[in-house]
Amino acid sequence: MQRRASFRGEGISKPFLSPRAARYWPSYLAEDGQRVDCRFRLIWGFRHVVRCDRHSAWLIDAPCGNEINLCLAIGTEILEETQTASTKTPDYLSWLSACLLGRTRSDNHWIDDQTLEQVLAASQMLGAIFEHGHRVVVLKLSPGQTEEATDIGFSIYSEGPEAISEALVTIRKTPPALWHTTGSSMIGCTAVVTHMNQVPKSLLLRSLNANTTLFKACPPRSTYRR
Repeated sequence: MQRRASFRGEGISKPFLSPRAARYWPSYLAEDGQRVDCRFRLIWGFRHVVRCDRHSAWLIDAPCGNEINLCLAIGTEILEETQTASTKTPDYLSWLSACLLGRTRSDNHWIDDQTLEQVLAASQMLGAIFEHGHRVVVLKLSPGQTEEATDIGFSIYSEGPEAISEALVTIRKTPPALWHTTGSSMIGCTAVVTHMNQVPKSLLLRSLNANTTLFKACPPRSTYRR
């Protein structure tokens, strides 16, 4: 992945964090007061964030999403009503929020030593493969699908290399027909490894070929739709 930007000293890709005020949460803006005082929250700019992390409500697309000023992005349009999500706030979103506030990320040194994009991109890819098959194109997932995939992947990825390697074994062992696709199951494994620069390659390769107990995949979850 080509890095073309930087955030707090971390190299990031442009799609990961947008400077545009493309989404907002109506209730927050109502708290800001007059339209000219509306403030864009940093966390809304991350590609993996599709809901308010504090109130578990879906973010709304701004009418003029290419603007970098939220006031201009909303214009004179009437603010849409809040749409509450029916599912709990994903763990990865709470983790990201804590990171942005400068709090200790967690007691998990495995993810604390990685960049924000490394953790979220790898989590999304891992979860997307479990949910949609080896040939999934993550950038084509809907906002709800992006959140669901990242949530599932984060629950595995945050456990560390052993859990990840066991998950890759599960992917490798699952018959291609169950993924609604054809071709080698190694395609999906390779895609995950691409986003896991911190994982020792020797550990991953051993896990892919070892005759070990398979990782228990996350149970099916209801698809989020906006």
